[in-house]
Amino acid sequence: MNDHARLANIDGNQRRFRFLNGIILGAIVAVGCWLIVAGDHPRWWLFLLFPCHLGAALGFFQARASTCVLLASRGSCHLGGQAAAVADPELREALRQRGRSITRRAFWTALGTTLLTWFLASRL
Repeated sequence: MNDHARLANIDGNQRRFRFLNGIILGAIVAVGCWLIVAGDHPRWWLFLLFPCHLGAALGFFQARASTCVLLASRGSCHLGGQAAAVADPELREALRQRGRSITRRAFWTALGTTLLTWFLASRL
């Protein structure tokens, strides 16, 4: 069994749910940016969309990695419709590290996209 499959702690339904959340939050970011720019509001208001950027990035990264960061921090999984604790301590620690890695990657991605939207909007 490869490492990706071993560390997956969510099933296909949970992956779709997180991917859909990422799409919805990404759409909220797009609409929010458009409303702020079109409404001629102060450009710093774009920073208020950071939580949506973060949620979208988390949704996409969790779906891609088949890993829920909250479940990973608890050392559990949600496969087959039931939540259960991971018994193997080595696997549990690897899962926690993967969750932290996904969270860090999502944070930096969200920060980068927030700054990019602010930079591009300030040029209009």
